[in-house]
This record gives sequence, structure tokens and C-alpha cells, in this order.
Amino acid sequence: MVNFRKVFLFLICSFSLSANITKKRVLYLLSLSLSICVVRLILEVIIMLIVKVYSPYENIDFKPSPTGDGFIPEFSLDENDDLVETGKHSLYMEIQSHRDECTVETLLSRALNGDLTALEKREGFYGDITSAPTSISEVSRHLDDMNELKKQVPSDILSALEKAQTSEAVSKVQADFLAFLEKQKELKQGGNNE
Repeated sequence: MVNFRKVFLFLICSFSLSANITKKRVLYLLSLSLSICVVRLILEVIIMLIVKVYSPYENIDFKPSPTGDGFIPEFSLDENDDLVETGKHSLYMEIQSHRDECTVETLLSRALNGDLTALEKREGFYGDITSAPTSISEVSRHLDDMNELKKQVPSDILSALEKAQTSEAVSKVQADFLAFLEKQKELKQGGNNE
């Protein structure tokens, strides 16, 4: 949009620099520019009164999410490996059961008594990671090696591992799997010695 005030001020300045301009003409141009600015302001006010400016947040139908009954269903597997609802427990009571261990007083007292994990966001991890990959190419190479190793695992061990749902079932298959890994390690070391 053209800024009329700047245009008329430019005209006034240019006319005032010329030799044949009179004071009467300068006053006329000033009054003309002032009247145009006033008319423009009045038109903008009228437009604002007539046309409502809509916000993107107006006229939105807010639908609250359903709150539910506060109970979470519990599931277990039946004999056909289908999920079956076995009961419900209160979400509020589960949250409240952790209340005492999350109070500021409890956390500060644990920290003051020497518990360094009291103020951490998550439990610390301790392990030997000296042989862990240090670059993306090493990670890619390690993943390729693991995929090759998985292809060499006997199908009966793989199917037993995939079907194992409980820790007891996993521990039964784990011995066979560890024996396979030891055998592969011996074969690899035997190939490196030659």
C-alpha cells in the first residue's frame, strides 16, 4: 500500500527547493497531505468496524477427550496365545503408590545420606564398553556380522527363542544358544590361529 504521507512530504520538500514556490502553496500541500492522512485513517477505522478480523483460534469446536473410568485393564495369554482381559487396576492408585519415594524430602534425604542416584533422572549404567563401536562404519560392520551370525544359528534354537514368552522358557533355550555361540567363537579363533 502506498504511504501517502511520505509521497506528499517528498513533494513538499521538492517544491520547497525550487525557487518559484510560495508559502501559500506549501501550506496548501501540507493541508492536502494532512487531509489525505485523516481520510485514510477514517477509512481504516470504518473497515475495522465493518470487517471482523478472525483469529485462527476462534470458532473452533473443542471436544474434550474422554476421561474414562480411571481403571486400566490387565491382560494375559490364554492357552491359544490370545490376549484375554483378566482384571482391572486403578491408575490413580498406581500413581499414588509411588508418592512417598518421589517427595522432595525423601530425595534430599537420600542424597544427603550418600545415595548418588537419588537426584539422577534415570538409573546409572555400568559396563565394559571398551570394545563398543566408536564410528558409524564400525556399527554397520558389527550389525552385518550379527546378521551373518543369526543366519548361522540353527532354526530350532531360533524358533524356540521366538516362541519363548516367559523367563523360564528363555532360560531353557539360553543354554543351547550359548553353546552355539561358544562353538562359533572356537571356530573363529581356530581360523585366526592358522
